[in-house]
Amino acid sequence: MHLTALSSTVIDNPNSLQKHDLVNYLVNYINTDTVLFHSSEELELKKIQNQVWTPIVEWCNKRYEINLASTDTLVVPTFEPGMAMNLSRYFSSYNTAALHGFVFAVDTIKSIILTMACVDRYIPIEKAVQLARLEEEFQQGHWGKVEWAHDVQRLDSQARLSAAVLYIYFNTSNAFVKEKISL
Repeated sequence: MHLTALSSTVIDNPNSLQKHDLVNYLVNYINTDTVLFHSSEELELKKIQNQVWTPIVEWCNKRYEINLASTDTLVVPTFEPGMAMNLSRYFSSYNTAALHGFVFAVDTIKSIILTMACVDRYIPIEKAVQLARLEEEFQQGHWGKVEWAHDVQRLDSQARLSAAVLYIYFNTSNAFVKEKISL
Protein backbone atom coordinates (compact mmCIF):
# COMPACT_ATOMS: atom_id res chain seq x y z
CA MET A 1 0.00 0.00 0.00
CA HIS A 2 2.68 2.52 1.00
CA LEU A 3 5.00 1.54 -1.85
CA THR A 4 2.14 2.02 -4.31
CA ALA A 5 1.25 5.40 -2.84
CA LEU A 6 4.86 6.51 -2.94
CA SER A 7 5.30 5.31 -6.52
CA SER A 8 2.12 7.09 -7.61
CA THR A 9 3.25 10.30 -5.91
CA VAL A 10 6.57 10.18 -7.73
CA ILE A 11 4.94 9.47 -11.09
CA ASP A 12 2.18 12.09 -10.72
CA ASN A 13 4.33 14.65 -8.85
CA PRO A 14 1.25 16.63 -7.75
CA ASN A 15 3.31 19.45 -6.23
CA SER A 16 5.60 19.74 -9.26
CA LEU A 17 8.67 19.27 -7.08
CA GLN A 18 12.05 19.35 -8.73
CA LYS A 19 15.18 17.64 -7.42
CA HIS A 20 16.55 20.85 -5.88
CA ASP A 21 13.23 21.42 -4.05
CA LEU A 22 13.48 18.00 -2.42
CA VAL A 23 17.16 18.49 -1.52
CA ASN A 24 16.39 21.90 0.04
CA TYR A 25 13.50 20.43 2.03
CA LEU A 26 15.73 17.70 3.45
CA VAL A 27 18.67 19.99 4.21
CA ASN A 28 16.43 22.54 5.92
CA TYR A 29 14.69 19.80 7.94
CA ILE A 30 17.86 18.92 9.84
CA ASN A 31 17.51 22.02 12.05
CA THR A 32 14.26 20.67 13.48
CA ASP A 33 15.16 16.98 13.65
CA THR A 34 13.46 15.11 16.50
CA VAL A 35 16.67 13.67 17.93
CA LEU A 36 18.24 17.11 18.38
CA PHE A 37 15.59 18.35 20.82
CA HIS A 38 15.91 16.86 24.29
CA SER A 39 13.51 17.29 27.19
CA SER A 40 14.16 20.20 29.52
CA GLU A 41 11.61 19.24 32.16
CA GLU A 42 11.67 15.45 32.57
CA LEU A 43 15.14 14.60 33.82
CA GLU A 44 14.60 10.86 33.48
CA LEU A 45 13.49 11.30 29.86
CA LYS A 46 16.45 13.56 29.14
CA LYS A 47 18.79 10.90 30.54
CA ILE A 48 17.26 8.27 28.23
CA GLN A 49 17.43 10.64 25.26
CA ASN A 50 21.12 11.29 25.92
CA GLN A 51 21.80 7.56 26.17
CA VAL A 52 20.08 6.53 22.94
CA TRP A 53 20.02 9.63 20.71
CA THR A 54 23.54 10.98 21.30
CA PRO A 55 25.31 7.95 19.72
CA ILE A 56 23.14 8.31 16.60
CA VAL A 57 23.94 12.04 16.34
CA GLU A 58 27.65 11.33 16.84
CA TRP A 59 27.54 8.67 14.13
CA CYS A 60 25.80 11.13 11.78
CA ASN A 61 28.37 13.85 12.51
CA LYS A 62 31.23 11.51 11.74
CA ARG A 63 29.65 9.83 8.71
CA TYR A 64 28.53 13.01 6.96
CA GLU A 65 31.25 15.36 8.23
CA ILE A 66 28.81 17.72 9.91
CA ASN A 67 28.55 19.17 13.39
CA LEU A 68 25.10 18.68 14.91
CA ALA A 69 24.44 19.32 18.57
CA SER A 70 21.36 18.67 20.66
CA THR A 71 19.51 21.29 22.65
CA ASP A 72 17.03 21.30 25.50
CA THR A 73 15.32 24.55 24.46
CA LEU A 74 12.74 25.25 21.77
CA VAL A 75 15.09 27.60 19.95
CA VAL A 76 15.96 26.15 16.56
CA PRO A 77 19.75 25.88 16.36
CA THR A 78 21.68 27.35 13.47
CA PHE A 79 24.49 25.48 11.82
CA GLU A 80 27.52 26.46 9.83
CA PRO A 81 27.07 26.83 6.06
CA GLY A 82 29.56 24.06 5.24
CA MET A 83 27.28 21.56 6.92
CA ALA A 84 24.41 22.42 4.61
CA MET A 85 26.73 22.00 1.62
CA ASN A 86 27.82 18.53 2.80
CA LEU A 87 24.22 17.42 3.22
CA SER A 88 23.17 19.02 -0.05
CA ARG A 89 25.96 17.20 -1.89
CA TYR A 90 24.95 13.92 -0.26
CA PHE A 91 21.26 14.24 -1.15
CA SER A 92 22.03 15.51 -4.65
CA SER A 93 23.75 12.21 -5.36
CA TYR A 94 20.33 10.52 -5.28
CA ASN A 95 17.82 10.62 -8.12
CA THR A 96 14.46 12.37 -7.79
CA ALA A 97 12.53 9.17 -7.05
CA ALA A 98 14.87 8.24 -4.19
CA LEU A 99 14.58 11.77 -2.78
CA HIS A 100 10.80 11.36 -2.70
CA GLY A 101 11.47 8.24 -0.61
CA PHE A 102 13.61 10.28 1.77
CA VAL A 103 10.88 12.90 2.14
CA PHE A 104 8.27 10.18 2.79
CA ALA A 105 10.51 8.64 5.47
CA VAL A 106 11.29 11.97 7.11
CA ASP A 107 7.62 12.92 7.19
CA THR A 108 6.88 9.57 8.81
CA ILE A 109 9.37 9.66 11.70
CA LYS A 110 10.20 13.40 11.80
CA SER A 111 13.92 12.73 11.66
CA ILE A 112 16.35 13.02 8.79
CA ILE A 113 19.12 11.66 11.02
CA LEU A 114 17.25 8.43 11.78
CA THR A 115 16.27 8.12 8.12
CA MET A 116 19.90 8.40 6.99
CA ALA A 117 20.88 5.84 9.65
CA CYS A 118 18.32 3.41 8.22
CA VAL A 119 19.34 4.00 4.61
CA ASP A 120 22.99 3.42 5.57
CA ARG A 121 21.92 0.28 7.47
CA TYR A 122 23.36 1.63 10.69
CA ILE A 123 20.11 0.89 12.56
CA PRO A 124 17.11 -1.28 11.62
CA ILE A 125 13.68 0.16 10.85
CA GLU A 126 12.18 -1.02 14.15
CA LYS A 127 14.93 0.74 16.12
CA ALA A 128 14.47 3.98 14.15
CA VAL A 129 10.74 4.02 14.86
CA GLN A 130 11.39 3.23 18.52
CA LEU A 131 13.88 6.11 18.75
CA ALA A 132 11.54 8.48 16.94
CA ARG A 133 8.75 7.61 19.39
CA LEU A 134 10.97 7.76 22.47
CA GLU A 135 9.00 10.46 24.26
CA GLU A 136 5.69 8.77 23.48
CA GLU A 137 7.02 5.45 24.76
CA PHE A 138 8.24 7.21 27.91
CA GLN A 139 4.79 8.72 28.47
CA GLN A 140 3.15 5.33 27.92
CA GLY A 141 5.40 3.88 30.61
CA HIS A 142 4.23 6.60 32.96
CA TRP A 143 0.53 6.88 32.08
CA GLY A 144 -0.18 3.53 30.44
CA LYS A 145 -1.08 2.78 26.87
CA VAL A 146 -4.15 2.19 24.79
CA GLU A 147 -3.10 -1.17 23.39
CA TRP A 148 -4.78 -1.15 20.03
CA ALA A 149 -4.16 2.53 19.24
CA HIS A 150 -0.50 2.82 20.16
CA ASP A 151 0.40 -0.51 18.61
CA VAL A 152 -1.35 0.35 15.34
CA GLN A 153 0.43 3.70 15.19
CA ARG A 154 3.83 2.11 15.84
CA LEU A 155 3.29 -0.62 13.24
CA ASP A 156 2.01 1.89 10.68
CA SER A 157 5.13 4.00 11.19
CA GLN A 158 7.28 0.90 10.71
CA ALA A 159 5.41 0.01 7.52
CA ARG A 160 5.75 3.55 6.14
CA LEU A 161 9.44 3.80 6.98
CA SER A 162 10.09 0.32 5.55
CA ALA A 163 8.35 1.27 2.32
CA ALA A 164 10.33 4.50 2.05
CA VAL A 165 13.68 2.81 2.66
CA LEU A 166 12.85 0.04 0.18
CA TYR A 167 11.84 2.66 -2.35
CA ILE A 168 15.17 4.42 -1.88
CA TYR A 169 17.00 1.10 -2.33
CA PHE A 170 14.96 0.18 -5.41
CA ASN A 171 15.75 3.51 -7.04
CA THR A 172 19.45 3.57 -6.26
CA SER A 173 20.66 0.01 -6.62
CA ASN A 174 22.09 -1.20 -9.87
CA ALA A 175 21.64 -4.71 -11.10
CA PHE A 176 23.54 -5.95 -14.09
CA VAL A 177 22.57 -9.20 -15.70
CA LYS A 178 24.87 -10.69 -18.28
CA GLU A 179 23.42 -13.38 -20.52
CA LYS A 180 25.55 -16.33 -21.45
CA ILE A 181 26.06 -16.93 -25.10
CA SER A 182 24.53 -20.21 -26.08
CA LEU A 183 26.61 -22.42 -28.36
